[in-house]
Amino acid sequence: MPPDQFGDLPVPGTSGVSEVKPADILSSYARFTQHGITVAKGFGLIEAGTVMGRVTATKKYVPYTDAETNGAGSGVALGILRQAIDTTDADYLGNLVVSGIVKLDKIVGLDANATADLNGRSDTPNNEFIF
Repeated sequence: MPPDQFGDLPVPGTSGVSEVKPADILSSYARFTQHGITVAKGFGLIEAGTVMGRVTATKKYVPYTDAETNGAGSGVALGILRQAIDTTDADYLGNLVVSGIVKLDKIVGLDANATADLNGRSDTPNNEFIF
């Protein structure tokens, strides 16, 4: 069958998106991996780009702090929250970017230990964090 009968299908493994949306934390759609997560309630509005850790006992994700003040195990950075969520009243499902290229100025809570946990590096001239 001629290709025009199927419309403009993208090549497998590619994206039909031509550019990254301004509000997105991703700097590139070319290479990133994300996982669905449950974010624990009680943290209010959590911004997109927040570095997240996980509470060992509940397996729920919370904003990362190196001091582990949010619960046992949350002192290890595991990824970056893809979209803003409101956890004031209930647990919330979200997406955690676990590898990729994100906009450095959109990341909240990134410190030297989180950078090491994520095996990442900053590319300051391009305003990117690569992990």
